[in-house]
Amino acid sequence: MKFLLAFSSFMPLYILGVAYLLPDVILCPEKASRLGILSAYMLAALVVISIVFLIIFRASFFFKANWSGAKVVSATLRNGNALSFYSAILIPLITLCQITTVGGTLCFWLSLLLSLALVIADGVYLSNPILVLFGLKTYDVEYEREKSAKESPTADAVILTSRSLSIGHVLSGKRISTGSYLAFNERSTRI
Repeated sequence: MKFLLAFSSFMPLYILGVAYLLPDVILCPEKASRLGILSAYMLAALVVISIVFLIIFRASFFFKANWSGAKVVSATLRNGNALSFYSAILIPLITLCQITTVGGTLCFWLSLLLSLALVIADGVYLSNPILVLFGLKTYDVEYEREKSAKESPTADAVILTSRSLSIGHVLSGKRISTGSYLAFNERSTRI
């Protein structure tokens, strides 16, 4: 699930690349380099793949939860990682202008892979601006665990949800990665 989110988070870059390359490919195909044409179609394919990944991600809201019963102790809306996310996109964006040359193409695709790896490793994919289009909010949450002698009674997690969270909500959803969850069933324990 985290790969789906990370891959689709680069959709604005893919769209910019297509917008940069496709006019030359469509209007002057005889002047466009083969590498430019290939890159334009690859970027267009990445846009389509990203849309499919986002549909798969959105469809996961309708499946059964594999994580449940977490009662929110504190919830803070997370806003701070947008700069980190956009700095990861900036690296391949700078190399986009030279994508019609062999060296520029290699530099673009390698920097895109590197940025994707950084986004996955840092967990910045949870601040994906594309998720805002789905109406999702990212929260840093402290929640009560089930009673266990070995573990502390509370734990921290990053929660993606379409609703506003507050103290007392009981969450259930799907696990995205260690410490991050997609919550699609929230109910309040308050009267």
